[in-house]
Amino acid sequence: MRYEHIRRADLNLLQTLAVLLEERHVSRAAKRCFLSQPAMSRASSAFERHLETELLIRAGRGYQRTARGERLLKELEGLLPSSSCC
Repeated sequence: MRYEHIRRADLNLLQTLAVLLEERHVSRAAKRCFLSQPAMSRASSAFERHLETELLIRAGRGYQRTARGERLLKELEGLLPSSSCC
């Protein structure tokens, strides 16, 4: 991840984003993070706007990670402690 993006990022969203990228499903990720589905969607949109790229694309009833989403998930796995919730 580029450092200029980190300086401006809401770091509280990183764990939420990691869960969403892992789950690839907004409702399941929201439940895991104890958030509402709309709150999870807003967090995802905010991060995508911040990075100026899509991280997930619609695939049936869920989502598929983009190449950028895959790379970001790998980076986050190395940075964040593994936990089942946010």
